[in-house]
Amino acid sequence: MGSDRRWFLLFLLTFAWFYQGGFANVNSRFDLTLALALEHRYDIGALAENTIDKAQVGDRVYSEKAPGSAFAALPVPLLASAVITLDTLRAHPALADWLLHLATAASVGLLSALAAVAFRRTLTLLNPARSAASAWALTACVFLGTPMLAYSTMLFGHALAAAWLVLGLYAALVAARARSRSRAVRAAAWASAALGFAVLTEYPAVLPAACVALGALAVARR
Repeated sequence: MGSDRRWFLLFLLTFAWFYQGGFANVNSRFDLTLALALEHRYDIGALAENTIDKAQVGDRVYSEKAPGSAFAALPVPLLASAVITLDTLRAHPALADWLLHLATAASVGLLSALAAVAFRRTLTLLNPARSAASAWALTACVFLGTPMLAYSTMLFGHALAAAWLVLGLYAALVAARARSRSRAVRAAAWASAALGFAVLTEYPAVLPAACVALGALAVARR
C-alpha cells in the first residue's frame, strides 16, 4: 500500500508538471465547465469565441464534446466561483489558464494516477506470482511511455475515458472474485459507475465498457 501511494504521487506530479495549456479542443470542454460553475448554464455562448469545436442551435452555442471531461473538471471552478466571475477571467487570461491547469491536474491527472495504481493491482490480480517491481515497470511503460502521458496532461477525453475503463475493470475483477456478497455489491457498484463515466466522457468507450461488464459477469457466473 505504501508503494501504491508513492507511485500515485509520482504519476500525479508528472501529469501536473507537463500540463500543455488550452486550445480549441480543450477550450470547448473547459468552456462548458466554466459556464456550469460560474453562470449555471449549459450553453457556452459567453465563451465560444475561443474554440471552433462548438455547435449552434438557434441563438445558443454549445460544446460539441461529450460532457464527461467538463463534469470531471467542475470541482476546481466551483470552489473558485466564490471569489471570481467570468468577467474576472476575461480581464485576466493568465488567471483563466492557471484555473485550467489546476482543474486539469485535479481531474484528468488525478484519475490517470489512480488508474495507474488500479492497473498495477489488476496485473497482480491476474497473475499473483508477478513481482511488484515487474508490475510497476509495466505500469510505467503504459502510463509514461505511450500517448497516455500526453493525454493525461490536458483536458481531453482520451486519458480520462481510459482511466475510467481501467478503474472499472479493476473494480469489476474485485467484484467477480469477492467472497463476501456485500463486498461484491460495493465493487460492482463502483465498476458500473466507472464504466458509465467512461461512456459519458467518450461515447465510443461503450464498446470496451460493455466488454468489461460482460467479462466480469461471465467470471462471476463461473
